[in-house]
Amino acid sequence: MSTAIETEGPPRELHELTRRFGRFLNAVDGHKRPLNRRESFHLQSFLGCLKEGLWEEADASLRRAEQLAPIPARFADLPSTNDVMETAELRVQLAHIIGRA
Repeated sequence: MSTAIETEGPPRELHELTRRFGRFLNAVDGHKRPLNRRESFHLQSFLGCLKEGLWEEADASLRRAEQLAPIPARFADLPSTNDVMETAELRVQLAHIIGRA
């Protein structure tokens, strides 16, 4: 019985997370502005967590992007954090993760 609940939970959670992610990207696109370093970092983290099936961690990463939380100090000085992704690239990555590629 508990396995049925577990298998039903993630798709619902996945749907909610991807919906929030889409709304966030739509808002950025609507303002005709690029993502900033913080948003890009946390959204990439979100996609990584989503790929691994870590729903709670994905939710936390998305929340950090929405709140413009600082990049953790251990990552802040890495050159890769300066690579800001475009919203279209993030949408393509999401499509690959959820199997819509």
